[in-house]
Amino acid sequence: MARQVSMYMAQKYTKMPASRIGKLVGNRDHSTVIHSCSKIEDRLKIDKGFFAEMASIESSFKLKDMEKSAIAHYGRLFHTDSFSDTAF
Repeated sequence: MARQVSMYMAQKYTKMPASRIGKLVGNRDHSTVIHSCSKIEDRLKIDKGFFAEMASIESSFKLKDMEKSAIAHYGRLFHTDSFSDTAF
């Protein structure tokens, strides 16, 4: 199940083709990736607990992306020459 979830997440959140995902996840064929994604999608429709777990995992991805964006944003705001000589 973990391998299927990892393939599903890779397919959903990256631009990698199924053949590349398959190679990275145990040298599997692209059709295995497609089948795994289909199985995960089917389970998400019928298993509320599984849906909640997946939603939690996905929201943690989004939080990490937001944290990185905020750090990058505030880093640009505060990165000026006037601060480079200032000791904090």
